[in-house]
Amino acid sequence: ELATPIDIEGPLGTVHLEHGAMVAARHVHLGPADAKELGVKDQDLVRFAFEGERGGILNNFIVRVKDDWVPEIHIDTDEANALGLRSGDFGKLM
Repeated sequence: ELATPIDIEGPLGTVHLEHGAMVAARHVHLGPADAKELGVKDQDLVRFAFEGERGGILNNFIVRVKDDWVPEIHIDTDEANALGLRSGDFGKLM
């Protein structure tokens, strides 16, 4: 319901999706024990600092907590590129 309409064109034609495009919010996956240790809960907003030559701070990560999750940060490709991040890099919860 939060996604917007999109047309996808390919060699065999076009497909229209009424709710097909969205930008995912920055978020961090945590298990319950990790969330408790870090003093956060599901749906909290947090910020992360990233080191490196192009490092920086990103705000407004939504904390998402589920039993079988391990700590993992999710940002979009443009944000990762702007900070010079690669898969497997680490951020520091602030």
